[in-house]
Amino acid sequence: MTLTDIACGRASMRWPTNWLAQRAWSAASWLARQRVSFGGSGISPVEVRHASFMTADFIALLRKHAVAPVLVDSEKHPMIADITSDFVYARLQRTSEKVKTGYAPAALDEWAKRAQTFAKGGTPDGVEMLAAAPRGKGKRDVFIYMISGAKVRAPAAAMALIERLK
Repeated sequence: MTLTDIACGRASMRWPTNWLAQRAWSAASWLARQRVSFGGSGISPVEVRHASFMTADFIALLRKHAVAPVLVDSEKHPMIADITSDFVYARLQRTSEKVKTGYAPAALDEWAKRAQTFAKGGTPDGVEMLAAAPRGKGKRDVFIYMISGAKVRAPAAAMALIERLK
């Protein structure tokens, strides 16, 4: 059986990849109980690492409980950029040790533009959504972490992104 890791705040769950489809009612119940404090929203983000979660039904379930998916920029995991909560939580994992700032300048420019669009309540261009985008509800918090990839370059990547956001 193939397993998928789902990290939610301090909790970590391992669910079969088809778990959501087979037990949507259990997933809804589990999500409803995950009322841990994160960024004032009351719910922590959920990171899924398998393409089987890339469905409009999964996005609808997250929206129903106002749970944000972790937006992962990675070669290994799917990117879910749908807005389902009052904040966006992103983990940028493509840092390269060969690039002084971890990410190429053009990539940092693009992520800065995406962060600003998300923060204003919008949906950035060039990011695929699995379900119809909700109406903008004004400003939202955006949390971006440079993690994984070439970890030695993560601080430089974060500082370069912050400079672009000033």
